[in-house]
Amino acid sequence: MATFEKGDAFEEVKLIQQALGVAVDGRFGQQTLAAVKAWQTKRGAKATGQVDPDMLLALGLIEQVILENGDSGELVRHVQAELRLEVDGDYGDDTETAVRAYQKKNRLKATGSADAATLKAMGLLGGGQRKVEAAPAPVTKSAAPIVVPKSRVEPPAPVAASPSASASTGAITSWAYQLADIKPADIANLPVDLAVIDYAADGDAATAFTRADTIAMKQRPGGGTKKLISYMSIGEAEDYRYYWQRAWGQAATRPPWLDALNPDWEGNYKVRYWDPAWQAIIFGGPDAYLDRIIAAGFDGVYLDIVDAFEYWQDVKPERPSADKDMIAFVTRLAKYARVKRADFMIIPQNGEALLEDAGYRAVISAQAKEDIFYGQDGDGKANKKAAVEECLDCLAHARDAGLPILAVEYLKDNKKISDAQAKLANAGCAAYFGPRALDDVPEGQFKG
Repeated sequence: MATFEKGDAFEEVKLIQQALGVAVDGRFGQQTLAAVKAWQTKRGAKATGQVDPDMLLALGLIEQVILENGDSGELVRHVQAELRLEVDGDYGDDTETAVRAYQKKNRLKATGSADAATLKAMGLLGGGQRKVEAAPAPVTKSAAPIVVPKSRVEPPAPVAASPSASASTGAITSWAYQLADIKPADIANLPVDLAVIDYAADGDAATAFTRADTIAMKQRPGGGTKKLISYMSIGEAEDYRYYWQRAWGQAATRPPWLDALNPDWEGNYKVRYWDPAWQAIIFGGPDAYLDRIIAAGFDGVYLDIVDAFEYWQDVKPERPSADKDMIAFVTRLAKYARVKRADFMIIPQNGEALLEDAGYRAVISAQAKEDIFYGQDGDGKANKKAAVEECLDCLAHARDAGLPILAVEYLKDNKKISDAQAKLANAGCAAYFGPRALDDVPEGQFKG
């Protein structure tokens, strides 16, 4: 059963009732209907009163998830991306045929319906291992603002150096960036192609967003979906994150990979990011940072402090290979993520000098950059011409490779915004203007 609704009487209804905290009798009656609608409304989703596969997944009822011909939604899109089909979110005859072929190739029961076993084999539910049989190449809609990447990166195959592999993420014409005071309903109402947010409302495990939250936030007003990307710092450790241990704050009990406090950002510590112990915190197990983000249903990660290599080469010059180490770190992270989800986006912020490396360009999905024209010497202050030219020269590597460039300028003055907007458009950048605190998305700069 793909969808449950009022009038149904199945054993699965009991599990839904338990998850919603209502009386458990196995009958989908008025009380269950009201609880379902309340759950959907709270998460900014359309209150249909039907429990579809996306909601089952959000409730943790993985074994009850099954996608059938006629279903639609975010999970269907992921299946289509995995099978390299046209990604439209509608489970039709073509999707059913492709699922059946996938099941036959991977020795699963060939029903044409994507049950939990099939979804796990695809790596979409966790606990599964992606099969080696490749699916046909995808066909993408030209009208879609963001196209799912065609390249699949799986170890032990080497990462392709071809720019076309990176460029396949397609155009991003509008985006938004908010890391504090995040309200799922507000994010859902943004008419953008891509939104970058923190993985948690308050940055900690207690307020981490669930799959239900991410599904709701991916919606666009008027229909369609956006890409939802999670912020993740990989060049510094943050003492308010779930992984932080109190003893690390003391020099005597600090792990060898943890360095000094960043004087400009409270609670942020420099890390020797090439150390396996730090990388194990970032990815590689169910409790790792990246793994939590993937499990929550985000479409990718926005990697911050990628430019940490400059600290280790210039400020504290103890690591001559720091730039190469960062490239290797991002490459390993990307490979790992895409084994779990082939279309997972990797978007580094800053560190644009690394774009000279073709292998690095091949594994990232876009390049983000702060303060291209304003802000390097203080908010609202124009950057020096030489600094702007150097930055744009680096970003040209991304543009020439077909990678989207996401530019953020922290400006309030309308005249300066207009000036930066014209210059960024000329440089081929998708621009976002907001407060440096990243605690709000100003209205008026997006067209629905």
